[in-house]
Parts: sequence; structure tokens; C-alpha cells
Amino acid sequence: LGWLVGFTLGDGSFGYVPALRQYRVRWFSGKEDVLEKVKSVLARQGIYVSIQKDGRGLLSVATLNRRFVHDLLEACGLEKIGPKGALIRIPEEIAKSPLPVVRAFLAGLLDSDGYVAPDGSPSYSTVSEGMAEDLAALMSLLGYQPTVGAKPPHGKGRRITHTVQLCGLPQVNELANDLAPYLVNELRRERLKSESRRQTALRLPFREWRDRLFALGLVKTRGDKIGGSGPCASELNRWSCNTKGRCRRDDLLTIAGHVEIRDPEMARMLRRITAHGQEVKIVEPASVPRPYYDLTVEDWNTYAAGLHGLAMVHNTGFSFSRLRSKNNTVATTGGKASGPVSFLRVFNA
Repeated sequence: LGWLVGFTLGDGSFGYVPALRQYRVRWFSGKEDVLEKVKSVLARQGIYVSIQKDGRGLLSVATLNRRFVHDLLEACGLEKIGPKGALIRIPEEIAKSPLPVVRAFLAGLLDSDGYVAPDGSPSYSTVSEGMAEDLAALMSLLGYQPTVGAKPPHGKGRRITHTVQLCGLPQVNELANDLAPYLVNELRRERLKSESRRQTALRLPFREWRDRLFALGLVKTRGDKIGGSGPCASELNRWSCNTKGRCRRDDLLTIAGHVEIRDPEMARMLRRITAHGQEVKIVEPASVPRPYYDLTVEDWNTYAAGLHGLAMVHNTGFSFSRLRSKNNTVATTGGKASGPVSFLRVFNA
């Protein structure tokens, strides 16, 4: 049903049929494959329908099942029957669901009002600004790097169209793997892949990693010729000699492969950095105060904030001198400060 909720928010329509005095939900599409998926989902609910074609050649599927119509309306987070374009948001229940349900929901969105460009870049368009912001935030929480844009009305349009780029080209293949079990539209499935070489390197100073790699036996000291070069000498040479402190993402993956048998957790971290690492260009206070989300759990003080997506931040860093000492009184709350949390302890956790 996660897929159907996503597809309904895009290509679904809730309405009233006066002649039958009944409410109806109907799905439109120019492609038969997605409507076959709708039929199969309905069949699992004991509702059997067929695909119809109107005079314009537009395909549709509809049901008048009263209980199902109202249950789906609620699942979509909508309050009443009727036009929904500017009202849609990501339903709270979807945001709280297990990852497979969330991914199925995203596939439903992409199968409806989504688009995959010839270069593999996936996007979703909506007239609901709230939906665009919700989707960008959700993609951020899943580890992707979305962007949001807006286009003014044109032609007969009267509303601004908001487009969410679900991820950058280097992350397209990962998104394709996540959505593969759920995405139905054949053309979008075929296009959702990328061989992009953009963002192939990442600023990652070698010094912070050198000792850990040395402890694993992957780094050799000068003059150490016993046993020949290390297993990833070429990759480490390129990394350590880069004057800008940058490392190729492909090299990081190779290094992670050699680290795997010695330290699986460190290998996993390197792969995450390769796939999701971003460079911070500037840090400054927000010009306008905005809400933020407290994701703090035991031993981790983590916060998420941002517009057009969320950035994850930790409340400590290397400038410990600016932090309150443990048990100092906090003037604004009257509480006691917990003191600096060791960045390295958190980093190594």
C-alpha cells in the first residue's frame, strides 16, 4: 500500500459521482504498466477492477468501494474529497514507516508525477510547496542530496511548480537499487542509472586516517620494502600526495575493500563517506531563525535543520574552549551543562 499512497498523491483523484451518490477514487495514466500495479494492489484488498480508456485515449482505473475510498483518503493525509494538488504532503504514517514502505512510497511518487531524465537524473514535480519541502527532507534523512527548484506559471498554468531533484548523479545508482523492488514504470526503471564522473573526488585529509590505516597494516613507513608494496599502495600514494587533501571516491572504495577483512566497521564508514560525503564550504549563523529537529539519542547529540533538505550537525567540534564546562549553569534554562563531548569518541563509536 505504500506504493499506492505515493501513486495516488500524484495521479489519483478523489471525487463524488452524483448519479450513483457514491464517492470514488480514480487513477489516471498514459501507461498501462502502472495501472496493472494498481489493479494488483486493489485485488489484494478484495477489490477487482479493470482498466478503462476514455475518448481521449487516457487510461484509468477506479473503485467505488466506500470503505477503501475513505481509508485511502486518510492514508494519503487528506481531510476531504476534492481537488488535492496544493494540499498534498508526505503522510505522517509514511514518514514513521519501515524503510521498505518508505521506498515503495517514493517509487509510487516517481511512477506518477516523477521524471527520469536521459542522463538518469530523477525528479518529482508538484504545485504543493509543502510536499516539495517534505520530500527533500525525507531524501536527506535517507542519505541522499536533494535540491529544490521552482518555476513560475506558464501557458494556462496558474500555480508555481516546485521540482525536487531527488539526488545527484553520483547517487543515482544507489537510489535505483533502493527502488528496484517497487518501481513499475518501465521507461523510468531503464533510465534510472548513471555513469556520471562528477564529484569523483572528496576533500578528506590523509593525516587523520594514516595512523588507523597503519595499525591495520595497509600503510608502510619509508624504506620498508619487506614484502613489497602494500595492497593499496597506489591509492594511498595518490591520496597522501594530493596537495589539496583530496581523495578519489574510487580509491576510497578500493581501500575500503582491503580494510573490510581487518575492520568491517571502518570499511563501512569509508563506503558511507564515498557514497554520501559532502564538502562544507562555509559555516555561518542563519539569517532568519528557523525550527530544527532534535535527533539526540544516548551518547549522540545530533540535530537536523535546513531549507530544501536537511543538514545533520553535531553540537560539538574541535573548539572546545568555547563550550561550557561540565555542570556550569545555563543562563537561559537554569539547567546544568553536560560539558564538551569528545568528538573523537563519537567519531569512533
